[in-house]
Amino acid sequence: MSNLAFCRIMPIFSVILKFVSFAVFFAFGSCATNSVTQDQVYRDGQTPLISANGSFEFGFFSPPNSSLRYVGIWYSNTSVQSVVWVANRNVPIRGKDGSLTIRNDGSLIVLDGKKSLWSSNSSTNCSRHYRGILGNNGNFVITGSRNCICWQSFDHPTDTYIPGMKVHFNVNKGEIHTFTSWKSESDPSTGNYSMGVDPRAAPQIVIWEGSDRLWRSGYFDGMKFTGVPNMIALYSSGFKITNPDPQGKLYFTYSPSNSSYTSFEFRITWDGFEKSLFRVNGGYDWKVLQTDPSNDCEVYNKCGANGYCSRALAGKHTCNCFRGFKPKYKDQWDNSNGSGGCIRKTALRCEMNSSLIAQDSFLEVHHVKLPDFADRFAEVRDEQGCEKRCLRNCSCRAFAFVYGIGCMTWGDELTDIQQFSADGNTLQIRVADLDSKGYLSGPKIVAIVLSALLLCIIMFFLWKFGTQAKVLQSKTYNNEGLSIP
Repeated sequence: MSNLAFCRIMPIFSVILKFVSFAVFFAFGSCATNSVTQDQVYRDGQTPLISANGSFEFGFFSPPNSSLRYVGIWYSNTSVQSVVWVANRNVPIRGKDGSLTIRNDGSLIVLDGKKSLWSSNSSTNCSRHYRGILGNNGNFVITGSRNCICWQSFDHPTDTYIPGMKVHFNVNKGEIHTFTSWKSESDPSTGNYSMGVDPRAAPQIVIWEGSDRLWRSGYFDGMKFTGVPNMIALYSSGFKITNPDPQGKLYFTYSPSNSSYTSFEFRITWDGFEKSLFRVNGGYDWKVLQTDPSNDCEVYNKCGANGYCSRALAGKHTCNCFRGFKPKYKDQWDNSNGSGGCIRKTALRCEMNSSLIAQDSFLEVHHVKLPDFADRFAEVRDEQGCEKRCLRNCSCRAFAFVYGIGCMTWGDELTDIQQFSADGNTLQIRVADLDSKGYLSGPKIVAIVLSALLLCIIMFFLWKFGTQAKVLQSKTYNNEGLSIP
């Protein structure tokens, strides 16, 4: 009888044991962690790695409307998936057989079954005992013994900047395309657009389509990018730049000063726009702080060489020519196409006769996004010195002195100029003296006002002195007339 009871209990006990074993396995297998160790295999379907502060996740994902699988990093707890980094962006996994591991050379490997698809090709400067850790700032770091860093995702960005990243560039090596867009909203492979830094004269952020510029921020003056209106109000001087080392290397960082921003990112979108996005106080929804370019005037070189774009202008189009210039193609201009730009009405005197080099003038234009491709002269300390440097060189077409940058000059045609209602900088454009007649620059206006004021003061004192002299003469005459012998 007891044997019969035991036989009846055994199947039930077996089921309970399997259930408990499965529960224990599931609990340990799904336990969130922020790291993966050398030779440990992490498979698609396992719980993503989660940063210690819960802000980021690392693992396998599929973009919207796609079944392809990728390894990436994304923000946690958002209403819309926000992927900030992708490992195998150009070699997707076509099923659920994906896995990743850190090999004995410190490299992170993404596999499809047994086939290796992507490798981080980590530095071998570190010794063994490798470990990959997802940091609280969204950076996945592979370290060796003694915390030697042999690779990190921040050094290999895809389309997104997040606070904590360093955007490296070199003043001696020219522009660098740091971030590259997705091909579409559902395809993270390398797209048509890139965003990075051009350090010429002073660093500026640029968006390219291939090698063609689509937008630029204007020059960085130590606090703001001068071609972005209201930048201080939007970003509160959060951008910082290091001083270049002896090899010319330096980097940008950005830290939001608004403490209510729990998440923040700059992204180059698949269709070629830079978007600044944020979440407030732990909210799930992303909000757009700014999009660039935000209007037609911000599109690169909208009005062609020597033209400028202004949304404040009345008329059929937003393009205009500076004083002393005229549309290069009048028929196109009249049809609201200013891309042909402007040409001079009168040749510079120095071009006609080198001995007349000092007889040209400068047209002063306020509140502008300064032209692209400037040359900077750090040794020039003030605006007067900058003007003299430009004036004695006939090939100098314009100059500006910007605090935080210094003396800037332009030797070619003036490209990608925008005029704002406020902010921006003052540009001095070289024109023939004939074209500058009738136009009063700021310093000239100040000089005229001061001269007129001085003349009025002199005339007042002359009048006052004359009046007092007449009164004194009258009193003297009366006293003499009334005197008694």
